[in-house]
Amino acid sequence: MLEASLVALAELDPRIVGIRSQPFTLGPVSGRVYPNREAANDEPAQPRIEDAPRQRRLYTPDFELTLRDRSKVIIEVRHSGLLLRSGDASTLPAMLSALGHTIRIVTDELLHGAAVYNAKFLKSYLGSEPSSDRAAILHFAREPISLRDLAQVSQAEASALLALVAAGHLRCDLRTARLTQTSTVCASNNQNDYLELIPL
Repeated sequence: MLEASLVALAELDPRIVGIRSQPFTLGPVSGRVYPNREAANDEPAQPRIEDAPRQRRLYTPDFELTLRDRSKVIIEVRHSGLLLRSGDASTLPAMLSALGHTIRIVTDELLHGAAVYNAKFLKSYLGSEPSSDRAAILHFAREPISLRDLAQVSQAEASALLALVAAGHLRCDLRTARLTQTSTVCASNNQNDYLELIPL
């Protein structure tokens, strides 16, 4: 499922500290925010929020991401083939912007690639970063080196290296190629933007 792929990317992304599925529903009459569809269905006819575009039907976003600075971004997951047929793709950003929200539409073009495979693969290594061996491993990774060669020269287990990738210490290309023993890594020097796989 595309939604599960989005969650995998979000869990790896260091900018994101929280994720909520279907966080609220916009009422079709007022444009007001309700906690769920049931509450919005009961909306009486009432004045709309100023500048909020009128909705023809209820709208519930797929996800709400909370970022490190506590700002929030709405994520809508769509199949690219259906994107042009949906009028929502052009009206959603303006509608949510009028209500004070930021929205990003993410398509299956991102959610079916190497990035998703790598995010799901690295998920089991999140939070299992080795502490005692990290400095030694990163010393051997001052210059680009394959995972296989790094494991050999550092005498580290593959799981320890992958944990360092997931924790933001070993930089590698997660977007265009699946992680293998021949993947090239190098010390990130605290630049973990290679884990930022969702366009925010």
